[in-house]
Amino acid sequence: MSAPFLDQLKADTRPVSPLRPAWQYALGASLISLLVVALGIRIMGTKGWYSLDTIAWALLLPGLALTLFGSSWAAAQWMGPTGRATLHMALAGYAVGLGGLFYAGESGSFSPWLAFKCFLIATPFVTVTALGSFFLLRRSFGPRSNSTALAAGLLSGTVGFLVIQILCPIKELGHLLAGHGILPFFWGFLAYSTVKLSYSLKSRL
Repeated sequence: MSAPFLDQLKADTRPVSPLRPAWQYALGASLISLLVVALGIRIMGTKGWYSLDTIAWALLLPGLALTLFGSSWAAAQWMGPTGRATLHMALAGYAVGLGGLFYAGESGSFSPWLAFKCFLIATPFVTVTALGSFFLLRRSFGPRSNSTALAAGLLSGTVGFLVIQILCPIKELGHLLAGHGILPFFWGFLAYSTVKLSYSLKSRL
């Protein structure tokens, strides 16, 4: 390696500030999520809130809260090379939330268009949460970025799930699952796949 190249490399080197404690990133991601949910409720309304009974919300709200905080904590832990976490808590909460949908769901005529419409309505709130999470978690440790992206995608999709569930009064089970409940799974998979593909492409260049 030539001396001029080494001199240029040294000149470009900058000190890097250490990561903050994981709980601060987790708290930040959770607050971003809750703010977006509040914004969504303010903009879109609460017709869906009154369409479900107390038992359904007793499953949905704690379940989705557990998903939000569990995925926030996992994403924050995975930012560093030594942080330890799993998505067990987040996935357990998601399962409880889906249980609320199955409890509340009714038989009826499934409309793919209405389900897709709800998916689209939720997407801006998912996107805002994802952008905020990306800014907060952008210093994630490279080899663990896939896992961080998965957790952040799950977090963002859960925000969309909660916003659209509070908005939409439709109780047909297929609609609840395809238009609402699929959001965390879809966005978690998309975020994970996108980051994994980007690293794969970089490694081939």
